This record gives sequence, structure tokens and C-alpha cells, in this order.
Amino acid sequence: MTVENGPWSNDKVTVTNQHGLRSGMVLQQPVGSWTATYAQDNSRRLTSIAAGGQTWSYDYSTAPGAAEASIATGLLIEQINLPGSHWIERTHDSVGRLTDTSLKTSGGTLRNRHGYTYDAAHRRTMGSRTNSAMSVWNGRFDYTYDPSSQLQTAWAYNSSGSPITTQKFGYAFDPGQNLLRQTNNTTVSTFTPNDLNQLTGFPSNTQSFDGKQPRDGGSFYGPGHVLREPFNDFRDCREKKICPNDKERMCKEGPTTSVYFLPSPWHNCHAWANGRCK
Repeated sequence: MTVENGPWSNDKVTVTNQHGLRSGMVLQQPVGSWTATYAQDNSRRLTSIAAGGQTWSYDYSTAPGAAEASIATGLLIEQINLPGSHWIERTHDSVGRLTDTSLKTSGGTLRNRHGYTYDAAHRRTMGSRTNSAMSVWNGRFDYTYDPSSQLQTAWAYNSSGSPITTQKFGYAFDPGQNLLRQTNNTTVSTFTPNDLNQLTGFPSNTQSFDGKQPRDGGSFYGPGHVLREPFNDFRDCREKKICPNDKERMCKEGPTTSVYFLPSPWHNCHAWANGRCK
């Protein structure tokens, strides 16, 4: 049994394991608690989750002990059975890549479907879609990649095969894998990293640094994403129990020689040391 207690009252999480596999979880709440139970088969594959009076179950492509189950196909989920007798069908190719997924009602009516194709390097080259209003594919995305397998284009097409210009995306990277340009049809957005892989310029914003702490990576993470900052900010975060730009965010313990990391506006900030999150 494993117990984790967070910074708030009535937020204790209790996890129960059996033979190294999760068998139950209880989340304490201000009123009552939320409970989930888990079941596995003899091949240690998850077969069902029960929570909140509902049950989700999982069917696999081969039965436990079948010859091909030891490598890939026996670990692939073939069908997910949802509450209310709805289900999701999943199809894979001979090397285990997902090629089709369909959501169906209890009566077997198709509600949503996606299909995928791949190249010899296992990169997804096309994604098709349809829904209950269409009996055939009603659109697709085609994908291409640069020699480093970074996404180069993602172009959308309607059911007649004509391109959708508002969903015609392109990407360009420098040798350090930093995003330099992002296009949407004729609109071009430019990103500027410096020699330390710090992002110093991106659309509608420019950033500067004091040189004390290189930023992670250098690619664009989107609005609200704060990367690593100098250690003084983390010291305030840890010792004063406040995070810059969000005074309600609590920090985990960590050495004052480290830095803090804000993955997004809705996550806690975390202390990093020795290359791992504390």
C-alpha cells in the first residue's frame, strides 16, 4: 500500500497493489471519497477498471498464452468496453501500429472513426476521419517529415480531396531542433533562439535573459508555458511558499541551488535537481 498526502486537507491518495500490480485507489475528498478498483489477467494485462458505479473493460488481440502474445500483438488493446454498453474498436497492422479506431453505440451505430497510415520509418503519414453523419471518410490530414524525422507539413483535405487552406501547416527547424518557422497557408510565424537555445523572439513577444541559467530546449511551448529561471526565483518559491506569477501555487521541497519549473499555468511548480524532478 502507498499513501500520498498533498498540501490540502482531505486530499490523501491511497494506492493498493497486489503482486506488483495496482488493485485499488482511494482519493479522499472533502465529503466522502472516490474509489477505483483494477483487475488484470494472468498475463498481467489490465482487464477492467471500476469507479463511480461505472466499469471500463479491455479486450486484447490474442488470448493469454498465445504464441504471438509474448511480443507485441498480445499487448495491444483491440476493444474498450465503455459504460452504457458503448465500445471502441481498434485495429492494428502486422507490426502493431494503430490503423483504425471507431466509437460505436450500444446498438452498433458508428459515432466517430479515425484511420491511419505509416511509412517504413513508422511515422504517421495520413490520418482520416469520419462520423455518424458520413458513411465514407469525410476528410484527412497528410503528414511529411524532414530528414531528422521532425514534422515538416500537416495539410488537411476535405472529403473531395481539396485542401483546406486554414489547416495547411508547415514547420522548419534549425540543426539544434529549435523551431524557426511555423506556417498556416500563407501566414508565417518566426521564432528566434540564441546560441544557448534560449527562445528570444516569437510571434507578438520578445524575451531576454541574464545568462545565469540556460533554458531547457529552446522550442516554443505555447502561451503560459514558463521554462527554467534563475535560482533566486526558486528560492522565493520554496522559502516563501509562493511562485512568481501565481501566489497560490505551492512548491515541493528542493535544494536552493536548483531552479523551478512551471510546466503550465494549471500545474504545481516543481524543484529540479540532478536532472530529475524532486
